[in-house]
Amino acid sequence: MKSKLALTIALVFGAAGAVSGGLASAGTFATGNFMKMDKDKDGYLTMEEMKGDKELMAQMKKMDMNKDGKLGRKEYSSFRSGQSFGTGGKN
Repeated sequence: MKSKLALTIALVFGAAGAVSGGLASAGTFATGNFMKMDKDKDGYLTMEEMKGDKELMAQMKKMDMNKDGKLGRKEYSSFRSGQSFGTGGKN
């Protein structure tokens, strides 16, 4: 009985670690892509910098939560990781 409980606990914590590790990897991937696309290194993506990514350009209006015509890292990461865009208008 104790061994079944120990096994169950190990599986639960192992799965939780795998999920959290996957989320960290997705965030790291999104940040890396953002940095590559941010040619002038100002911390924002403009339409000019997005030209190579048709999907990103098509979603720009939805993603640009503060309507400043560019994407900050938080707006971009939310899009790439599939999170909601509820940033409160902040990057």
